Amino acid sequence: MNLPIEPTSLLLPWKLVPPKGTENVQIHSIEELCLENDSEKSSNALLGRGWSPGWSNADKVLTEFIEDNLIDYSKKRMKVEGTTTSFLSPYLHFGEISVRKIYQSVRLKQMHGQKKGTPAQKRVPVSFSDPSVFVNIHAIYVSIFLSRMKGRCLAT
Repeated sequence: MNLPIEPTSLLLPWKLVPPKGTENVQIHSIEELCLENDSEKSSNALLGRGWSPGWSNADKVLTEFIEDNLIDYSKKRMKVEGTTTSFLSPYLHFGEISVRKIYQSVRLKQMHGQKKGTPAQKRVPVSFSDPSVFVNIHAIYVSIFLSRMKGRCLAT
C-alpha cells in the first residue's frame, strides 16, 4: 500500500481485562433493581414461553403472520386468543421490529395480491394497513413503557 503510515494490526488481549475503576461495581438482582414486581412475574413467565428475543425471530413471526394469518386477522382481531393475534407485541415493545416495517410488509402483500388478481376473500384487508392503527399501537406501547417506569427505582 502507498499510505503515509502503514496500518498496524493490534493483537487481541489474551484475556478480557475490566476497565479501571470497575472493581467496586456491585451486581444487583432484578428484585433489588425494582424491575419486576409480584404482579408481573406470571405474565413474564408466559411471555418467556411465547417469545424468542431477536430481530431474526421478529422477522420470522412477521412473515408467518403475513403469510398464514393476515387474511383472518381483520375478521377476528378483537378476540385475544390463538391465531387471532399477531404475536408481534413483544417484538414491538422491545424494539426488535418497527411499526414501519410491519406496515410496509402488509402494504407490499396487499399490493402483490391486487396485481395477481387474487380473489377478494384472499386479499389483505385494507383496515389492517390503515396508518392510524399503527400510530395507535405505537402510542400505546410508549405510554405503557413510561407508566411502568414511573416511580421505579434503579438500585440506589
